[in-house]
Amino acid sequence: MTRHRIAASLSRFQLAEAAALRRARGALGIRDTDLHALRHLLDAEGRDERITARQLAATVGISPAGATFLIDRLERDGYVRRERQAHDRRAVRIVSTVPPGSEVRRVLGGIETQIEQVASRLSGADVEVVATFLDAATTAMTEIDPEAADDARRVPRRAD
Repeated sequence: MTRHRIAASLSRFQLAEAAALRRARGALGIRDTDLHALRHLLDAEGRDERITARQLAATVGISPAGATFLIDRLERDGYVRRERQAHDRRAVRIVSTVPPGSEVRRVLGGIETQIEQVASRLSGADVEVVATFLDAATTAMTEIDPEAADDARRVPRRAD
């Protein structure tokens, strides 16, 4: 009974997250890949990290050439800018230009905030149990589908 409840709960979460992301894409009028890239860039910004085009390509799961088109599109739409590094002019970082309080931040931040609020109600021990379970479930999926392993590695683990 417990195992079925966990599987059913995980499936419901996946469906709810997919629906929220679908609504976000529709509200923002952007592609799935663009949304994934923006989520990653805003998350990195929150950690005070700067992301290169190569890192963005790896995270989103596209080729460096595909990343160039993605960044061009996001730059054209006003979501990002390319920033050359002072110490190495060849190195280019991709920086979000999404203003605070914007629809993009409201929509994407709302998804993250909801998850963080739910997680904040868990005890430290419960967080460990949930994280351990989800890591093990991810590993199980990567054993079934090797491409899932590539996708899973793209998502940074957060220790906070």
